[in-house]
Amino acid sequence: MRIEISDIRADYNNPDNVCRLGKLVDSMREKGLQHPITVTLLYTGRYYLLDGLRRIDAAVSLGWTHIESKVVSAWEAERCVCKDMDEIKQKRRLTIGEVTKYSRMLITIKRDQFRESMFEQIKNLSPLERSNALNHASRSYTAKRLGIKTTHLLMAAYVLKHSTEDIIMQVDNGDKKIVHAYYETKAMLSSGNNSRIYSEEQEPAVQTSQEAVCQAISPDGAGARIAELEQRVQDEYYRANIAEGDMRDLRESHRNQIYHRDSIIDSLKAQVRDLQSKLESQAKDSGRYVD
Repeated sequence: MRIEISDIRADYNNPDNVCRLGKLVDSMREKGLQHPITVTLLYTGRYYLLDGLRRIDAAVSLGWTHIESKVVSAWEAERCVCKDMDEIKQKRRLTIGEVTKYSRMLITIKRDQFRESMFEQIKNLSPLERSNALNHASRSYTAKRLGIKTTHLLMAAYVLKHSTEDIIMQVDNGDKKIVHAYYETKAMLSSGNNSRIYSEEQEPAVQTSQEAVCQAISPDGAGARIAELEQRVQDEYYRANIAEGDMRDLRESHRNQIYHRDSIIDSLKAQVRDLQSKLESQAKDSGRYVD
């Protein structure tokens, strides 16, 4: 099935997107597309890319407007993503880039699934409440599937976008936890010491699919401005959710401390009562007990 490239929503933050595409472009120019990309149809009517981001960027660099695609159901899409993820986890731990990539893919897919399965629960909610409920359900499922906390999903995305290569490498090697990397990155940014610099050699050699889609939408640049605003909204959403998670963890820690304190007090009171009972019993036995 041939699909218009501008109708495909891709994971633009996939680290593979910055790879050199020269050989792939040459191959596709000479032989065409040998393997179709894989997509799933979202509730919004757009297609979501599961596999083939580099092929899309190569197609855009060749001036293609359509690309051959394999369309799968949301449930099949989830199985494909989980299979790829589990195969990597059997060999090694996921990198922070892979955690971000697979979490975004699963969240997007599960939102559509939960939209159907939770219909009766959310149909009377406001649009904002409905969106929050779907986001919460999809993030919770994804975090459980990845084996990490929900807040760590957001922290991983933040670190991947804002931190230095050295910190990201430490997380990938298991020398630093995501939460430590997150707070270190925040401190670094607040002090203005972020040294993450990209050289010309690190940048993509061809136009990315995001840029091509923006230009296709509006040649005068309005599409690019819309994409920029959407990214800013997403960033603010991530920050708000991270702050919410931090506050939730703080409240939970506070509750645990109170519970621990109350448990100690109750235990001491029980020991006092038990000791007092034993003393009274001994006093009665000796005939010295006075009521």
